Amino acid sequence: GLAARQRGPAILAPSTLDSPDPGEADDPASRTDWREFTRTVIEELGSFRPAVRVGWSHHNYRDIKRGVRAEESRASQVLPLARAWPGWDGRLWLTEGGVNLYPDQGDAGAGRDAARLIAENFDQMRRLAGVVLWTQHAIHDLPDNPFKSGLYGDFRVGADPRPGDPRPTLEVYADLPGAARR
Repeated sequence: GLAARQRGPAILAPSTLDSPDPGEADDPASRTDWREFTRTVIEELGSFRPAVRVGWSHHNYRDIKRGVRAEESRASQVLPLARAWPGWDGRLWLTEGGVNLYPDQGDAGAGRDAARLIAENFDQMRRLAGVVLWTQHAIHDLPDNPFKSGLYGDFRVGADPRPGDPRPTLEVYADLPGAARR
């Protein structure tokens, strides 16, 4: 398959989220902070060694939104945690990221700020040894979903379905090193 041709893992798991931060869980009985969750998953995996290569997947929304430097990022903190599991292949795949523009998705300034944050985070994450993939959460937003991080506004449905208007994040994303060219 594609992953094998790219020398990628057969499995990307788990997909850990970068929130809440330690001490922020409003209800610790129903929400676990990302660091504790990651540690617990690794403890539960123990010495298990899968028969196929496994890459660690992490979502880095907060690192993007807060504009953190590589060495202070949650992604950089996941790397040593994941190293504790002998079944990990040593690579971190940032499989979801972006900036939620809601409720300001129509504000051009908010769109430009999101584009800047995305470009800065990409530059920071590529400095981390072990990070091998950085992705955007969504291409298109959907009208009934309040999470608005797409490269395009709400997809237009109905008799004439088509993409929403492009956002400044689209141009920035398309210009990132390694991006597929149109």
